[in-house]
Amino acid sequence: MAARLSSFRWKECRIGSKGPTLRCDGTIVVERVYFTTNVKEKRPRTSCIASSYNQLVEWYDQLPGDAAVTLILWDNAKESPPTSPSERASQQPAADQWQLAANYLETDKNVQATLKAFGGTGAEVFGTTNLHGQDIIAFEKGRPCIHIDAIERGDNFAWSNEDTVDRILARDRPSVQALIGPSGVGKSTTIYRALTKEFGCYIDVAVTRNETVECGKFVLALDGLLLRAHSSDMASALVAKWIRTAQVTMLLVLKRFKELVPECTPKQWTYLMISASASKYLLHASIDDVLHNVFVALEPINNDFFLHTNLKKLTTQLHCRLLYLDEAQEYLNLDGFGTFTGGTGTAFRSILSPLLAIPDLVVSGTGLNLQQVAVELGSHAAKEEPMASPQTNEESPRETEKAHSRRRLARKSLLSVPGCNLANVAAFLNMYGISSECTDVMMSLRGRARLVANCVRQMLMTKKEWDDSVFTACAAQVLTEYTSELVRIMSEHFSSNEFVKRSDHVAVNYQHIAISLLNCAVYNGGCFQANCNEVIDFIDASMCMLQKAENGEFVAFIQEQAAIDALFEICRKWKVSPLLLGVIDHMHNIFTDRAGQGLDFEYLFIADVAMRALRPDATEQQRKIVFGDLASQLPAGESPAWPGWRHNDWFEIVDCRQQKCKKEAMTLQVFLQNCTTGVYDNRTGPLFCLPETAAGPDIVALLRDREGKKILWMTQCKRWSKNLGGEAYVKAVNTTLPTELYHRNRMPPGRENKQNGIRTLCESHFSKYLAVLCAVPTRTSSASTAPLMPDGTHFVFIDENILSEIMSDKGFSAAKNRTFINDL
Repeated sequence: MAARLSSFRWKECRIGSKGPTLRCDGTIVVERVYFTTNVKEKRPRTSCIASSYNQLVEWYDQLPGDAAVTLILWDNAKESPPTSPSERASQQPAADQWQLAANYLETDKNVQATLKAFGGTGAEVFGTTNLHGQDIIAFEKGRPCIHIDAIERGDNFAWSNEDTVDRILARDRPSVQALIGPSGVGKSTTIYRALTKEFGCYIDVAVTRNETVECGKFVLALDGLLLRAHSSDMASALVAKWIRTAQVTMLLVLKRFKELVPECTPKQWTYLMISASASKYLLHASIDDVLHNVFVALEPINNDFFLHTNLKKLTTQLHCRLLYLDEAQEYLNLDGFGTFTGGTGTAFRSILSPLLAIPDLVVSGTGLNLQQVAVELGSHAAKEEPMASPQTNEESPRETEKAHSRRRLARKSLLSVPGCNLANVAAFLNMYGISSECTDVMMSLRGRARLVANCVRQMLMTKKEWDDSVFTACAAQVLTEYTSELVRIMSEHFSSNEFVKRSDHVAVNYQHIAISLLNCAVYNGGCFQANCNEVIDFIDASMCMLQKAENGEFVAFIQEQAAIDALFEICRKWKVSPLLLGVIDHMHNIFTDRAGQGLDFEYLFIADVAMRALRPDATEQQRKIVFGDLASQLPAGESPAWPGWRHNDWFEIVDCRQQKCKKEAMTLQVFLQNCTTGVYDNRTGPLFCLPETAAGPDIVALLRDREGKKILWMTQCKRWSKNLGGEAYVKAVNTTLPTELYHRNRMPPGRENKQNGIRTLCESHFSKYLAVLCAVPTRTSSASTAPLMPDGTHFVFIDENILSEIMSDKGFSAAKNRTFINDL
């Protein structure tokens, strides 16, 4: 094999196991490649553009093993390559196709008329409709187009996504960026804002392949080529080529647009590209024809160097450096686009993998997998750094450093759109003359920009005079519709798998996670770390807002009313009690009897008292409230929960009271036997038992002390008891003592044996006990004699005043306030 290298910038070294290669700081361009099986036979010439050493290796490794290859390689960032007369002749067909596209843009009268039409205002480009005395930019059929109208009238508006826009356009930006977040948060609007500030190229890739629906021919042509790319031996290079061809197409149109409209602005160019994306816009057909015809003219160009050189020349000349691919979740479809080899050589990646190797790219889309995009971005970015030969040991310090490096680079490349707060919602409404004193209603619209935009559209389309009642009704309709959409997204996302796939191979049901998210939304400010595997799936299902912290890590939120309502709805579909709010609502339902309210109070104690004291970051005071003087014997800085602790809101309940559908009856005795024989050791969250009525306590759980030994914890919950003084108080305390389990004054046959058996079990496995009596509001009078405490038992009494120090406001309000059937 021979390799001719230009005399500047290059050093010859090895490429894989085949022969020569090279390294450089710029783009690698490979030309004059011949595949030969013998001296007389030659196969068609091919070429390659690689932006990194690893890409060149990937391309080279795909060549036939017996290929004799002549390489001419150069760094086109520094000089143009040397060309021979034969090479110049080989470039002539590309020049002919280029000239064909240029002539079409120069001479076609429809092109000139179409491009000049985009030199007007937004109202002239899109058309308007008059609603409530305001001229509103509209779609082709007259429906208000709020996302465009807001851009047109919002030049001086304080957009909540302004920081993200600045990071997209920053001069020191990473080569590739990914804009991630849930549906409706404002990703597309953020891109539009960036485009109105600086010329860029934009493609909405979410095309439909239904022949009965009118689609953009330009994007469909690109889509068709990408669908076939995976079958090629040069699949990744082919993907890059077609995307570059589409970008060059838009740049040639921009060049002609600037010639016809010398004073054109980035905003006008933005309107042109948005109009090309879908048939719902007024001038779609005209501009789509222009882009499609230019793309078809350029498609036959097989000279990658010619294409790359002219792409770079146009981006510089037109000051149009960035390419935006919106709705890029389409490119995660392995069934449609096939599989590709990733940047690190990993097979079975989506077409997004080779796309993320294209420089000056911004991808955006609902459902872009946070982890996958982070890995791909980090891998492509890390490969651009010169590295020594890889070591075979994956656990080596170098491999570890590479992993950390990729994560750091990925954090720089990932962007999120912050949700709109209450002030943003009020300001947006005011931009359309909508004012309201209904703060709670405006609060329900915060988070996703689409919610407030849809509410404005509903207000504009209503024929009623605006007032708070109309505003409330419009907001309610928007929330209902959007909640249904989120439920649909979640149902589709989780329809194929009911369990989270985790590296530790422990199956976790999505239903449990939904309950956990509801707990987060209600009691923990809606915040949790987004690097938790199971939460990632809910992020991908558009349930969570994302925000980038100062350290570059993402924090997820679930504070929006629509998302919370969707979780409740999906839990109802799964026939899972949404717990906290559901418990609270049930406690205060006028048709819930006293027994039902008492059971609800037990669930509430678990979720809003016990779990708070079990948290690894629980304060000393919180621990002391629940565990009394036993708190000093529990591990500091970690959770004393048994069998484990997954995150703040995950726990499991073993209910011995519901036996109808169970083949074998679960009892407190069976539960404790399971706890002592290792049956529950692999559970990842605190385990609570609701014993059968005959057992005595309402709630039973286990703790760990500093030495890892188990502590039996039994709780009795009393809420608004008529009499909790004297002997009644002693009786209530006795239900929490190990010596009184299954005790009755008149023992039925066999009960004494059962009581002795569980006493023996407790004495054999537990040396410490925690007995808790929780009473709301408090005991009615003190006992004449104190209950007799068994050895090793620590007793704690909690009443209303003490509960107020540990419970959430909503939980405490639910525990304190009474509801009577006769209130009806």
